[in-house]
Amino acid sequence: MHKLRTLDVWDTLLRRDCHPECLKLGTARHALLRLKGRIVPHKRELWALYRARLDSELSVAQRAKASGLDDEYHIEDVLADWLSGALPPESPAAIAELAREMARFELASEIQRSFADGGIEDFLRSLPAERTIFLSDFYMDAEMLGDLLAAKGLGHLASSGIASCDVGRNKRSGALFHHVHSALGVAPHEHVHVGDNEHSDVLVPRALGIESHHYLPGEAHTARRQREALFESRQALCSHVEREVVSKAALHSSSMSEAEKAAFSCGAAAAPLFAGFALFCAEQSLLHGDDALLFLTREGEFFKRVHDVLCPSGELAGHPLPRASVLEVSRLSTFGASMEAPTIKEFSRLWNTHRLQKVASMLTTVGLDASGYAPLLSRCGLAAEEIVTEPAADPRIHKLFSDPEFARAATESLSKMTNSCVRYLDQSGVSQLQRVGVVDVGWSGSIQDNLALLLPDCEIHGYYLGLLGEPGSRKHPYAVVKSPATRSYFDGAHILEMVCSSPNGSVEGYALEEGVARAIRSPNGDENAFFSSFAAPFQDGVLFAAAVWRSYIERYVVTGSELVDAGRKVWRNLIKLPPKELARGILTTPQHDVLIFGDFFTRSTPPGITALLRAPFSGKARSELKTFVRRFQWSESVWHLEGVSLANKVMLSALLRLSKAVQIAKLWRVRARGARKA
Repeated sequence: MHKLRTLDVWDTLLRRDCHPECLKLGTARHALLRLKGRIVPHKRELWALYRARLDSELSVAQRAKASGLDDEYHIEDVLADWLSGALPPESPAAIAELAREMARFELASEIQRSFADGGIEDFLRSLPAERTIFLSDFYMDAEMLGDLLAAKGLGHLASSGIASCDVGRNKRSGALFHHVHSALGVAPHEHVHVGDNEHSDVLVPRALGIESHHYLPGEAHTARRQREALFESRQALCSHVEREVVSKAALHSSSMSEAEKAAFSCGAAAAPLFAGFALFCAEQSLLHGDDALLFLTREGEFFKRVHDVLCPSGELAGHPLPRASVLEVSRLSTFGASMEAPTIKEFSRLWNTHRLQKVASMLTTVGLDASGYAPLLSRCGLAAEEIVTEPAADPRIHKLFSDPEFARAATESLSKMTNSCVRYLDQSGVSQLQRVGVVDVGWSGSIQDNLALLLPDCEIHGYYLGLLGEPGSRKHPYAVVKSPATRSYFDGAHILEMVCSSPNGSVEGYALEEGVARAIRSPNGDENAFFSSFAAPFQDGVLFAAAVWRSYIERYVVTGSELVDAGRKVWRNLIKLPPKELARGILTTPQHDVLIFGDFFTRSTPPGITALLRAPFSGKARSELKTFVRRFQWSESVWHLEGVSLANKVMLSALLRLSKAVQIAKLWRVRARGARKA
């Protein structure tokens, strides 16, 4: 029996479910979220801050070596050096306290990410010794390593030991073995050492006369190398997860119908877009210090479910996330409520982004039923079903807004809308908050604008899949901002709305019942038929895959921004290469546009060849065709139209592509004018 048995820690007693560097990367993310805007600008990106940590390790190690020791360092010394370079000047005491905090976080991360080796106890039975300690080349001291081993139930194998950072000597040089012999009064031939590293744990101690044993179980070592390889490239990691998702999704959906299976698989493949967006929203809510994260109906109901899958404990990187809940709102329910008065100026908030307005829809916006105002509209030269182009410049609209009857009725109606909406916000707890984040699919952030008017004392940040306008200090796009190069993404924006939708219907307003505001929602049978046949299994697929992604996101410290490219690919594929079930479902499902056109638009009945040929010679036919093109947008779906001749499809496709080219050219001209002014 040997007098002393020393055991390596990592990949001998303990193993990790990720690459060791993931722990350092996780600490960098924790620091970014913990310290927010205090970090110097050029280090506010995750990988830049992580690389600064590596630089600090090298610097501290070189100083140790220059003093005559091995190039070893204690984690708190490295973190103090790292934080000193990442923050504006701070007192040494403040830096030291932050370093201790970060070290505790990293130890907790090590405990979370590590597990006991399954075969080490059996291996050690043939190597008895009077005393056993751990011996590790590591930057966490013996006390921290002891806590780690105890947490994993290995304290009975080695309850104490020595880490290289404790004494400034390591196994690689052999100096740590010399230190052990001197400190414990043990001769080399009385010592047996076990570890996984061929150089540090086998060859070096053997050269010193120590009996050494190479512990490298094949299956565990292979699994370790596979896990560590995934850290080397985010592309490799994403490809690995995508393959795992495909395999698991196929098994999970094997008992589904073919239609359900297609939708489920499509959703599983789309998970990077929605998982990345959920991470982005969580990260931004922490960075902005939001008191609550509000998911806006209808798409927000699905986004909230993804959020709950990705952050089941309500934390991110060790930071408690703000309260997350669904807020039942819509453009219709908040726009009228946010108006000060029924004026052209107030309506211009809507008309600045939409050049068309159906008269009946305009009255609906202020809570009036157009059928009761036919004589008034007639006096102004308007008809309820008429679609007005450039309404802010139309003298008939000005005449309507200056009519006392309209002003009186609209003012009274808007007052009721505002009162009921404010009551709903009050009882939802939103009115009492100082800072909130709102999550929506996009595109102009108009609900956020309306809420900002209704809640003037609350700072509201909006988090969106994409924005049609330029991002601002309070509007934050995740995947796409509209530009000439990204115009095509928004041609299929309604696809994302449909697959992320809810069967509960859009919010039309709020009813007050005994002082309690209840959201009035309007489920639609046709929309819900699509939800049941495609959107529901699609969302189930996203949630299933998001659970697979979560494990890798946590272990490899993946951020929302690192999934943007994969998310854009998902978005593009949904537009360019949609499954036939998706394309046909969206083509045949009426799309409700309350604020602008006030009706349901169905893409499955496009203008025929005769109407297309008549358009150049008829103002009415041309106007109808322009309206159709504005509303249809999705040129790729033309080829999925049923009951439409090939010639008609060719003409429609050419028309839609020409319209898109014209819009892109306009965007370039606007951008060029802006550049010249700048």
